[in-house]
Parts: sequence; structure tokens; C-alpha cells
Amino acid sequence: MIWDYHVIAVVMDPTRVAPPMVYDLDTTLPFPCPFEVYVAGTFPWEEQELPPQYRWRCRVVTAQALFASFASDRSHMRLPGDKWQAPPPTEDPIKTVSATNNLFDEWLQMKGPVDAGKPGDKYGCLRDLDRLEQMFASS
Repeated sequence: MIWDYHVIAVVMDPTRVAPPMVYDLDTTLPFPCPFEVYVAGTFPWEEQELPPQYRWRCRVVTAQALFASFASDRSHMRLPGDKWQAPPPTEDPIKTVSATNNLFDEWLQMKGPVDAGKPGDKYGCLRDLDRLEQMFASS
């Protein structure tokens, strides 16, 4: 398995007139970028060309569920001996009323079925690339 985590925001027009737009602070694609353009530019290979263990999985979560459930005490940024891998952000660590400890590992967990759950669940849901495209199809 190859691991890379990346966070983007997909904003949907409630009327579905405008296409879903991707906000990715680390892309070289347009900002914001229409979802279909983003997927084509970010995932250039057909998934069927990849062995199953290398196929993309995405965690999809609503903003409400993320803001209610995500917490990080930044312990994932520390090396053995309690040294920082890089200087930490100056902002306070992220916590909520109900989530104050480090839940980073739960959010990164990518095992399990890709068609179970809903984006509004506590940790959202997993989707493969096909299901992600279906979820945000503009038509």
C-alpha cells in the first residue's frame, strides 16, 4: 500500500445548477476547480490498471460531522524523543466540545467497505474513485 493523505473541500451548489467545485490549497490546477476537471487532472490513470491494493480510497465527510468530531493534539507530528518533525502551526490544536484528544488515526483509517456509511456519519464514509465521481457528478 502507498499512503498519502490530502485534504480538499468540495462545495456543491444546492440547486445543482453549477458544478461541484474543489478547493485544494496544494494543487497546480485552477482554484477553485470544477470537480470533473480536478479528478481528471489528479487521478490520471484508470483504476483498473492498478492492482487492488493501490486503488484510491477517499474519506468523505460533511463539514458538520468534521467540525463536530475531528480533533488533533498534533502527536502525529512528533518524532521519538518528543521532537517535532517540523515546527507546529502557531494556532491552537484542533478540538471540539466532544472531541478533545487525538483522533487523527480514526480519520486516517481507510480499511472497510467503500460503499457503507454516509458522509454525515461521525467519521464520514469511505469511497473509491468511481463512487466518489458518482457522488459529485454534476448532472
